[in-house]
Amino acid sequence: TLSCLGPAARQVPECVDTLLALTDNPDLRWAAIDALGRVTAGTDAAVDRLLALSRDPDVWVRGIALTALGHVGRQPE
Repeated sequence: TLSCLGPAARQVPECVDTLLALTDNPDLRWAAIDALGRVTAGTDAAVDRLLALSRDPDVWVRGIALTALGHVGRQPE
């Protein structure tokens, strides 16, 4: 749901912090990473965490993190 809401979900202040925490939950990790990219689009709020996840040993997590970074669209360097 948060992924579909995108940046509008930032109206709930704890939304980004909750998604950041959920990126460590093995059951919700993929969905949280995807939602994090869409919710933080246009901001730098999650760039560092998504970059760290893009180097995760799990190839699927890396792929989702890189896609999420594309949604964020910040700090291309």
